[in-house]
Amino acid sequence: MKKMIIISCMFCLCITGCTSNNMQEEQQKVYNGFKESLMNNGELISTEIPFDYNIEIEEQEGLYIYEVTIKKPLVVMTSIKALLLNPEDLTTDYVSSTKGIFDELSYHMVPNQENVEDGYVTEIVLTGVSNEPDFRLYTMIVFKDRNQLTQSELYFSFNIVDGKNVKETTNEKQ
Repeated sequence: MKKMIIISCMFCLCITGCTSNNMQEEQQKVYNGFKESLMNNGELISTEIPFDYNIEIEEQEGLYIYEVTIKKPLVVMTSIKALLLNPEDLTTDYVSSTKGIFDELSYHMVPNQENVEDGYVTEIVLTGVSNEPDFRLYTMIVFKDRNQLTQSELYFSFNIVDGKNVKETTNEKQ
């Protein structure tokens, strides 16, 4: 009987471990796909962005800490996935700031609603650090509509010079 319990526990651990590895591999594929898409589409020109966003940059001991905030959606945004990419990170093992890719929780933004426990948030914050005062940041936001039928991809970028944002460009694909 003890052997059966031990074998059952080992079997469960093996299945859980395999499932976890498959999930991590799938998340890594999504992350890599986002990075590739950003590098190919990050410079596109703006159309419509259905939310407000801003960037804040603070210099601390020669490092430039940046924070991009996405807030005040104008439409229902479900199953949000977001990536903020600094191309200087591509030469390191640093994982860029993400939401909804490696997280267990799925994020949603609905105008004037919040229920954090269920993933309904009022803002999404992506952060990072640059060693240089001049750099570019590329942001990709993917979300589905209220009925989960239509998926939108949004790209916007920031051009940072002397630690200050000087230009933003955006593009939306549907």
